[in-house]
Amino acid sequence: MNFCLKLIVFLYWARIISCKVSTSNFKYKQLLVCPTKCVSGYSPDYCWAEAQADSKSSENCPPGFIGTATWTCIDGQWTTLTPDLSNCINPVVGNSINHANANITNGENPSKSLNFLTKVLNENELASGNIAQLDQTIRLAFDKQTVLMTANSDLNSRDSSSKVFAKSVIDLYDTMFVNAKAFWGLPWILRSDAVDRVQKNVDDTLFLLAENLIDGIYQNYGPNVNLLVQVENRPRLYYYDESYTYAAGGNDRMTLPAGFSSAVNDNNTLLYCSTFPAFQNILYGDALAQLMLESEPVRQVLVSKVVGASLGQPNGSSIHLADDKAEILLSTLNLDVYDVDEKSVRCAYWNVSTQDWSFDGCVVATNNKSATVCRCDHLTNFAVLMDINGVFQNQTTSALDYITIIGESISIVCLTLSLIPFYWVRTLRRDFRFVVHRNLCANLLIAEILLLAGIDATANRDLCLSIAVFLHLFFLCAFSWMFIEGLYMYIIITKVFNDKGLKRRIYYIIGYGLPVLTVTITLAVTKTEAYLGDPFSYCWLSYENGAIWAFAGPVAAVVLMNLVFLILVLCVTFKSIRSTIGKKENKQNLRWIMGSLSLTFILGITWVFGFLYFGQGSMIFAYVFTILNSLQGLFIFITLCVMSKKVRKDLVRQFVTSQRLQRVAHRFNIELSDMNTNISTTVRTGTRTEVADQ
Repeated sequence: MNFCLKLIVFLYWARIISCKVSTSNFKYKQLLVCPTKCVSGYSPDYCWAEAQADSKSSENCPPGFIGTATWTCIDGQWTTLTPDLSNCINPVVGNSINHANANITNGENPSKSLNFLTKVLNENELASGNIAQLDQTIRLAFDKQTVLMTANSDLNSRDSSSKVFAKSVIDLYDTMFVNAKAFWGLPWILRSDAVDRVQKNVDDTLFLLAENLIDGIYQNYGPNVNLLVQVENRPRLYYYDESYTYAAGGNDRMTLPAGFSSAVNDNNTLLYCSTFPAFQNILYGDALAQLMLESEPVRQVLVSKVVGASLGQPNGSSIHLADDKAEILLSTLNLDVYDVDEKSVRCAYWNVSTQDWSFDGCVVATNNKSATVCRCDHLTNFAVLMDINGVFQNQTTSALDYITIIGESISIVCLTLSLIPFYWVRTLRRDFRFVVHRNLCANLLIAEILLLAGIDATANRDLCLSIAVFLHLFFLCAFSWMFIEGLYMYIIITKVFNDKGLKRRIYYIIGYGLPVLTVTITLAVTKTEAYLGDPFSYCWLSYENGAIWAFAGPVAAVVLMNLVFLILVLCVTFKSIRSTIGKKENKQNLRWIMGSLSLTFILGITWVFGFLYFGQGSMIFAYVFTILNSLQGLFIFITLCVMSKKVRKDLVRQFVTSQRLQRVAHRFNIELSDMNTNISTTVRTGTRTEVADQ
């Protein structure tokens, strides 16, 4: 115990020394200023002066607007593509909004006030700061319209009034969407908040219309076709036997399964659908340029219209379908322009709670360069997103493909070479330490073959699911046998109890039973969503729903436990080194310990970068993971075979023994052949003698 404490103190002391040495090489980073920059789209040009590093610069708003804009400079780079213009107001539009608010409050028809603002926007430029003002006015108008509808008992009047109001909301938003540049002047948080308010206001307006609709169906769209809506109020049984299709403009459509109306327990089904073609430009029109700025949180862009549907629920609430799923066909934009793979697209829905896109409950059924079919188990606003991490990475991805193919091929060959002596040499077959190595290599070999052949086999959903499940299983088995390596080494070296008392079948239960149990539970709990949460990117565990922890958790536990085992056996081994007794055994143990430590390190560190790569999509992590994963087989072959004195010696002995046996067998066959020849000759001679005597 004293020796262990001394060892720990020494390691800690060494760490302190290394820290002091490393700090002596510290270099102070030079702070850079941001250069003068002009923002296009304004007349005259809207230019910002040079700004000090790590500061927030302020300027007057663009020409024609009032207020102050800000722009942050960090390390010689403006942190966003455009300044923050959220405080910039077009005074003409602002005064008109104030006038409309006063009229609505004083009892003017809400539709008339909104139509007035639509006319103002057609004649004046929308500023970024006016967007929130207009949303508030639309909400004020909606609240006023709701009061008017409640007080009106004439069904025909309610129907007519709700249609007029819905048209005024549609036209105003449609006109706002023409001014996409105004939305680009908002920081990402405010931009997504604005889009969220638009969807809520439109949903509430359509719900109000659906409640008061008496002629079955209403369809309309804005003059610029930036917003399309369809509202239905029909008996529940109307949708019971057949599926329902909403034509969302162009080739886009949403198909609801037969009986979808049973999701809401009302006699009448209030169904309202909407299409937002402009959201792609409003939210992400400048996103690819933003990608070059590390401070921007945008890592995926909208490449389709936003198409939504809901059943008798206000506020954009998500309605879960009882049985079958809704199918949404969406035309995708820009995939050919940006030269990205179809696997970069994902089906998503707008989460009103987080004010951002979510993916659970939606999967890609089929897709190509021009369209994507999504299947979702609930109703809300849907869209197709593209991971723009891959937009600038096509050449990098090709390089990774070559590295993967070459490296994995080398790894597979080396693992196969490692298995040959473990299976062929009799003494190694009987040594349980090499039984562990044999199972570890076999599981890694199968996993590497699956990884090389099928991790991106996403065209077939069932095949992708099978590959993901078996990859999970065999990698877990490999780590389980790595744990057994550490456990067995600890038992043998520390001699805490007799290994014979621990039946070999217990090791096999740990090595195979626990991984099978883990995979079975993962499948049962998540109903395959653990492996298909992001089905058309790669065939592996999903990160979005946390299923990756079904692998990361066991891996972390194995690495941690093996490190504990290694520390304990190191203490025992170093303590016994001072004694001359068992000197040869100590050297063998040290070689065993170093091999196990190296194995734990290479497997553990490989999957640390693997988790970082699959989780964040960084190309740096991708290269490190690919290279380390490719070197695993080579490293194992060198460590467990080439550098193992026992393997080399027993392999030579087995070969020599086999050669001797072959020579003995050959000599025996010759002698047996001569003996048979003599016997045959004797028999023939005796036969001739008998014939002659007769």
